[in-house]
Amino acid sequence: MPPIDPRQLAAFLGQDIKQARAALVVTQAEALCRAVVDPLPEGAGAAVLSVAARAYANAQGLAAETVGPYSVQPPGAQAGRPPRGVPGAGRANEKTPRAAVSVGL
Repeated sequence: MPPIDPRQLAAFLGQDIKQARAALVVTQAEALCRAVVDPLPEGAGAAVLSVAARAYANAQGLAAETVGPYSVQPPGAQAGRPPRGVPGAGRANEKTPRAAVSVGL
């Protein structure tokens, strides 16, 4: 059983979500966390939820976007750092599972 489900992701984001997309994002977030720590420790749902929320909220992995004179940076994005590989798999997400393990979650 996954540590979180799409309903928890919706509650965390505070918005309605597309169930199929959310299920995929949660599955991928869990896989990313398992790539760092397997098996996932008890309480790892917080780390999976954090990774899933970042990926769902910024699916294209944008650090910033400029159109004409306007520029926008998504919340949590780091300007100057291009996304690597999978949306939501940036440096912050690399640290999340390790931090959960180091505090015994």
